[in-house]
Amino acid sequence: MIQRLVLKPVIEMTKMAEDVSKGNITGDELLITGKDEIADLSRSFNRMWRSVIKIVQILRKTQAKAKQ
Repeated sequence: MIQRLVLKPVIEMTKMAEDVSKGNITGDELLITGKDEIADLSRSFNRMWRSVIKIVQILRKTQAKAKQ
């Protein structure tokens, strides 16, 4: 039960954070089903994930315009 409620979401967040640190922003957001602290953390992580994607997209557009 602890594995499903705590460890699995934390492992998924860790993998996503590692992917972002390597420049990979193509994954999906975390699936959130609970209402506990881990679910709150996962929602916050998803908000951060969306923000990072937006920032990277803006940077890429800016770089493309600068090359023109």
